[in-house]
Amino acid sequence: MKVLESTKDIEVLDKFYLPPFSVNEGSLHHFFIRGGGYYWQILERIIPIFLNQKTSESVNIYKTVCFAGAGLKRIGYIKGIFSPTLQEYIEKNINVKRISQEHIQTIYHNSESDKSKLLRTKINKLPTDLHRFISILSCFSKADVVVFNFLGISPIGTEYIFSMVKNIVKEKKYTAIILDDFLDVDNLYDSHTEIQFKK
Repeated sequence: MKVLESTKDIEVLDKFYLPPFSVNEGSLHHFFIRGGGYYWQILERIIPIFLNQKTSESVNIYKTVCFAGAGLKRIGYIKGIFSPTLQEYIEKNINVKRISQEHIQTIYHNSESDKSKLLRTKINKLPTDLHRFISILSCFSKADVVVFNFLGISPIGTEYIFSMVKNIVKEKKYTAIILDDFLDVDNLYDSHTEIQFKK
């Protein structure tokens, strides 16, 4: 079953376009974003399309899509004054009916801090790798399709996050769309789309 598809080329910037693509339920789909210095500009154009924030007649979205960005949504706080603890964030943003306790437990197993100390840690003090993984879990709690990238994540963190996401996709039949500028990803993904240069 398709969760997202495009039937025509979509202009991204003056120099690039997104060719037709199809993303299936329960799959890992890789979008290779060529363009070097244009990477962030391309991201800013295509993410709103995936999230249905920018209307495109050629794009059909059949499932709820969530973008797991670099930062976490901080609930119940005044910016600069209060940041929730990890425990508060998990309780309010991660639905255990959609995300198994096994995957939640990996948050603690892959941290240098013990569980009780980590749960008391403020969200804005967490390492970047852990930030991203928790953001992804939060997205899977409310959407069947999650879009994210590995920018700013360490090599070890990238391997860990990819492994966990792959397990969640397989177990829950959710869908993950990964956006990055690494082309050598043979056999890692179920499907692949490349941003193209205009001729």
